[in-house]
Amino acid sequence: MANDECGGYVYASGGSGNQCCYLKSDANPSLVKPCRSGDSCIAYAKTSRAGTDANTTGMPVEMLGSWLGDEKYVNPEDPADVYLSCSSVIQQKANLPGRRIMSWQSIRGLCGRSDLRSDWFQGTLLNGYGELYMYEIIGWQCLPLSDCDDDMSAQDGSEGLPKGWEIKSKSCARVSGWDLTRAPGTYSCMLVQTAVVSGPGTNGTVDSAVVNTYTYGSDFCTDPWGCCPSKAVFATDAISADVNAFGAVRGILQVTYPDDIYDADYQADSPQIDLHDPCTWSCYDAAEGECCKGDQGFGFSCDK
Repeated sequence: MANDECGGYVYASGGSGNQCCYLKSDANPSLVKPCRSGDSCIAYAKTSRAGTDANTTGMPVEMLGSWLGDEKYVNPEDPADVYLSCSSVIQQKANLPGRRIMSWQSIRGLCGRSDLRSDWFQGTLLNGYGELYMYEIIGWQCLPLSDCDDDMSAQDGSEGLPKGWEIKSKSCARVSGWDLTRAPGTYSCMLVQTAVVSGPGTNGTVDSAVVNTYTYGSDFCTDPWGCCPSKAVFATDAISADVNAFGAVRGILQVTYPDDIYDADYQADSPQIDLHDPCTWSCYDAAEGECCKGDQGFGFSCDK
């Protein structure tokens, strides 16, 4: 099928076949025309807007899974007005566009002060303060570590690193999400710092955790990268000083996906990706030879 057979639409080749995609109306990406009945190319229409410098398949490995932690929203009209909540963020896996969903749900009050029983989500106000947000991640980029600046210190009642704990490894990225719930047709951009933190455990052991700091901008941006915060931060003064930053979440990894998720013989009960090992991440800037694992496990190969 040649481009001129698309009748004014854009030709695309992807996981669901060759397609004629959108663009009789560049302002309305919901106007799509599949080449064949049953095909869907709206995902390709949206990811094409992320630009040629963005990754438009999958998402950073270090974001995959379920994360729980404190969130703060800083009122842009009054920086002293800070809303505190406990938030659950889940990022689904996918290699193809249209399947990388980020869901975000919050309840008023910090996690350390919330009732985290099985009925926890019954306290969510679906049309009020605690809303359900859902995004389709259409593109992502790795960034320099200087763009991620959460030092994990205590902030506004939210606990920081325990005594003796420190950041061991870190990566930095930004993602653009197509809003599926509040304002379909608009985008939200987030900067994401992933960090492995470690310190004294029980009985003389060393313990560790993986923490993602999501710093987000407006939910109503018309450009995929037009409302990105300057840095991934959690401090209130840093958020309020950035015209594009509205709030942030520090999410602690709860569970992630099996390490063979992209294999044809994927098994749901396979061992999880070891996100405590930064060599499994997409945006980790490893020292030479640090992540040379050959074909063993989920990580970089020797020639990468």
